[in-house]
Amino acid sequence: MDCYFKAFREAVKTINSPRDLKDVLDTITQAVKKALDVKGSCLMLLDEKQKTLEVVSTSGLSEAFVRKGPIGADGVIEDTLLSGKHYVIPDIASDPRIQYPDACKEEGIVSICTFPVIGKNQIIGVLRLYTDSRRDFSDDEVEFIEALAEQSGIAIDHAMKYEHLRKRESMLRLESVDIGGRKKFVLMRYRGG
Repeated sequence: MDCYFKAFREAVKTINSPRDLKDVLDTITQAVKKALDVKGSCLMLLDEKQKTLEVVSTSGLSEAFVRKGPIGADGVIEDTLLSGKHYVIPDIASDPRIQYPDACKEEGIVSICTFPVIGKNQIIGVLRLYTDSRRDFSDDEVEFIEALAEQSGIAIDHAMKYEHLRKRESMLRLESVDIGGRKKFVLMRYRGG
């Protein structure tokens, strides 16, 4: 339980600092992988138009596995997205909902656990854990992963707001203008050049 607390604390410290989204998400995937001693972890965000998920951060997974193909919002992922609940597949060999069973086998993946990531009161993606042996996650582990998935949603919201503010700030500049013989500073929209 102590390692869960340390991992959670590290993730929360990162989330609350003004970092870019990639740094925050990488901290979360690394923390969950390390604390739960799993083969790998992956954060994916939903593209509602395409009905696919975009991998935004991984830890412990090969580049070949990550780039195996488009990840459809169907099967277990669809179950998670629709219900808002986590799903555990203790043995992927016996579950027909797995989208890339051969790639999983090649990667050495035996179990998959999928959790919803919620941002702005809606599911925006999933946090997925992969193990190299059959595994049923304990109640404490599930609670820890749910907390990190919740923090992931908050982190994504904060990072997107931070990026938006940085872009707006870069479009503004302070200029000195002479008004009636007195210098005034005026915030001007930057138009380039």
